[in-house]
Amino acid sequence: MPIPFRESMGDTPLCGVAHGQRTGAESSAGIAVMSREMSISHDLGAITSENWQVRAAACARLGASSDLAALPALLGLLLDAHTRVREAVWAALGRMGAAAVEPLLARATHASPEMRQSACQALGYVRDARALAALLARLADENILVRQAACAGLARQGDPHAVPALLDQLRHPRAAVRIAACRALGALGDPRAREALLALLGDDDARVREAAATALEGVGEGALGRTVLRSLQGDPLALEALAERARTDAGWLIPVLASHLDDSSARVRVAACATLGRIGPACLEAVIAQLGRPEAEVRRLVLQVLRAVNDPAAVPPLMAKLGDAEWRTRQSARAALAALGPIALEPLLRYLEAPETMARLAACQVLGTLKDGRAVSGLLGRLGDADAPVRAAACTALGQLGDPRAIPGLLACAGDECLPVRAAACRTLCLLGAVQVTDVLVPLLYGASPELRALAVQTLLELRETLEPRAHAFYCGACLSRFIWKQAVLHGVGTAPYLACRQCGKSAHALSEVNLVVAVLDNTLREPYRMEGTTARVHALAREGMFDFDAVAILRATDYEVERFCMWAGNDLDAERVRRYRRLLCQVWNHAALSESTINVLRSMFGRVICEE
Repeated sequence: MPIPFRESMGDTPLCGVAHGQRTGAESSAGIAVMSREMSISHDLGAITSENWQVRAAACARLGASSDLAALPALLGLLLDAHTRVREAVWAALGRMGAAAVEPLLARATHASPEMRQSACQALGYVRDARALAALLARLADENILVRQAACAGLARQGDPHAVPALLDQLRHPRAAVRIAACRALGALGDPRAREALLALLGDDDARVREAAATALEGVGEGALGRTVLRSLQGDPLALEALAERARTDAGWLIPVLASHLDDSSARVRVAACATLGRIGPACLEAVIAQLGRPEAEVRRLVLQVLRAVNDPAAVPPLMAKLGDAEWRTRQSARAALAALGPIALEPLLRYLEAPETMARLAACQVLGTLKDGRAVSGLLGRLGDADAPVRAAACTALGQLGDPRAIPGLLACAGDECLPVRAAACRTLCLLGAVQVTDVLVPLLYGASPELRALAVQTLLELRETLEPRAHAFYCGACLSRFIWKQAVLHGVGTAPYLACRQCGKSAHALSEVNLVVAVLDNTLREPYRMEGTTARVHALAREGMFDFDAVAILRATDYEVERFCMWAGNDLDAERVRRYRRLLCQVWNHAALSESTINVLRSMFGRVICEE
């Protein structure tokens, strides 16, 4: 029986549709494969383009495809002339996974440094234990660029096992390697790198310091790193913040700052110096070690730090630098010792007894600047030193202290056989206003050497300027007479003024600051005179003659004693005193014990007589 047309026609389409559907799916897959192959083929052709952007884009697409067919072509571009293309190649090879490891390992040991460098960069993109081992091995490469690439590769790996090896690279002599290691450690963010990165903030190279500060961001110490860098640039707020931090955590910071004392930038040197000074005694050891540096400027900065540290332990190194070959360093050492103030006193006093002349000399020079009276006795002991420079320095120091206890010893030095010592003693006696030196100087005006005569004249002239305002207050304790200006006549030269006792012409027994002299009639007194502030109270009954006085006070005396005193006054041949008697005040405190005739005698002799109750 023949098959109906519709039925036969119906079967054919059904079979045809099923077959067509199966053929279409296979076609689509085939088309996709063909499209992909065509795309890869296109990209493989594009990587030979002269345009680097085309090459870089093609490499990126080949990496995204992860097609191993592109591996040989990508490996061939490891040494591309353009950096962006090489970066695209490294990333693309990283997407190839384990298949790219062996070819890259082979190239990581290639004879060409450029090939090793590029292979290390690419290995950084591959997460594989073999890649990590290869990169660690390249940290010992003889080529600096390869080492840098190995550091960069390890940073991309992100494996903390690389931290110890990278820390070793921070000690490499080449700054470029240290910078690369810093960047890698910053990327890894491992806290084990903190101390080493902090230490690198003291690196000689500013680029390394910057890299270390940036890396510290990764380990959670970015703020501290920035503070250190700003302080080294002289930022006052950063200096204060760093010094505050250093007081509790100074161990790592001290070497960092000490290493900057010889920085090429003066601003950095000064900032490091200021911060160390604020840290205090903790930095002494590190700072003192810098005193041996050959650069004079570095030594002077160290001395400034020691000055600011304010610790007795700074005295010995400062004393040692007083003998420095460079004069400004010596000057800085003296200034630093003076700035230490009282804490330097005891060590310096011990140096006064040192066997070395230079030490005793330096101690004298500095003790004078301390302005501490406790140094007087020690300096007086050096006035008899065997070395003339020490004696002269002691004289000068005593003048700086301004203590009148030094006058007797200085008067002895004014007759020293060494002219510089004499000159130093005379200058100091002038500063102290010691009129007694005139007894030493006046004889030198006659018969001495020209040098000594010149010294005597110069000193007397300077002494006049010093004593003029208070010349009226000098009084001779031997003659009980006021001082007056006298003139020494120098043949063919002129005259030299000097202040001396009106009676004896000497100054050895001078009393200074005697504003009032009272003749006291009191038969209970024992001492010739007694000073009460600026008033000299003279025991008039104990003398057989008259003396210079400004007032009379009668306390306990008989009529005979009072009349005898008036008789001496009436027979006084000193016209200067006689003129003054009629202007003087006489106070009588025991007038009830005196007769009226005695009171009348007093009234006839002195200007005013007051009988006190």
